[in-house]
Amino acid sequence: VATSGKSIEMENYFSRLALDIIGKAVFNYDFNSLSSDDPVIQAVYCTLREAEYRSINIVPYWKVPLLRALVPRQRKVTEALIVINETLDTLISKAKKLVEEEDEEFVEEFLSKADPSILYFLIASGDDVNSKR
Repeated sequence: VATSGKSIEMENYFSRLALDIIGKAVFNYDFNSLSSDDPVIQAVYCTLREAEYRSINIVPYWKVPLLRALVPRQRKVTEALIVINETLDTLISKAKKLVEEEDEEFVEEFLSKADPSILYFLIASGDDVNSKR
């Protein structure tokens, strides 16, 4: 690329790298977003764009249930949230099951070799973790 003189839009790659790092560190989930676009990644980007849109929109029409069902953009966001919540539920269930199977005593320096994620740490510490807002 450097020899061809073409520029590369790096923001997209840095965002994807950040998503991969967060996914692995927090959830022990490999988004693999630098090389693929699975439904979870599409859902995450959809909700992030919507959050940005909502932060600058004056009229919060998305709070009206009928409009959430009628406006295509809002239907897409609702579907994206379902994908994200289902994925989170799966990851939380997996971490809870692993905590129960390992049955180790929790201490401040606790770190699971099987799942070194923040999610596992929180569940092992006794925090009530779920995907609901």
